[in-house]
Amino acid sequence: MSKIDRLSKEYVSDSDSDDEVVAKYQPPSDYKQCKHLKSFPVSELKGDNKELWLLKVPANIDISQLKSLPLDTDATVSTVELGSKNFNVLQNTSTQEGSDNTNLSLLIPSEKKKETLKVATSKDNKSVYFDRVFTISETARIPSIDIEKVKVPRKDVPKVEGLITRHFATGYDAKDFGIEEVVAPKKRSKSDADEDISRHNHELTESPSKHKKHKKEKKEKKDKKDKKDKKDKKDKKSKDKSK
Repeated sequence: MSKIDRLSKEYVSDSDSDDEVVAKYQPPSDYKQCKHLKSFPVSELKGDNKELWLLKVPANIDISQLKSLPLDTDATVSTVELGSKNFNVLQNTSTQEGSDNTNLSLLIPSEKKKETLKVATSKDNKSVYFDRVFTISETARIPSIDIEKVKVPRKDVPKVEGLITRHFATGYDAKDFGIEEVVAPKKRSKSDADEDISRHNHELTESPSKHKKHKKEKKEKKDKKDKKDKKDKKDKKSKDKSK
């Protein structure tokens, strides 16, 4: 086939649009056709004492072993034992029209061919819905555990002495933990420092003679100390020579 033959036509005629592909149902690969189906009395479902139930069971369950179904009116989950395994029976109460289960259709044998299935409908051609839907799933047996035996004793972290709590959780302060709040020394403002400098300068300008005298005394003390240190060094040298 050439490349041009595979291209779609520019215009589609009415005859071409009529040739639409009709989707057909394809069963699963592991589907097995039943040949022993019996007729299903759909008309009898309208009785007062009859309901249509749907049971969803795992593939590994032999449905013939399920002789009865335990139902608890106070709970949506019941338990049933089949062989050596336990199964939970979950009842889905949302089975009315408009709920999530309305997409479930009931397939019944056809009147003409028992091997052929069709969607069940009522006399007024309305779909037949399930009154109750049950899901059966396997549950694991959890062995009893002695908490006291497996519980590990608590080990306190050694407390380090001398630590000071400086940061607290939001909404708490030092009083909540019985700690005296440490008051940080108040920083001097720039205006206070400027005031001290101006006061010192004012004292110097008011008494220059006093400042001179203090400076002179300081110099004399330093000179005396230097002379004494020199004399001590000289005496030490003379003693070492005499030895």
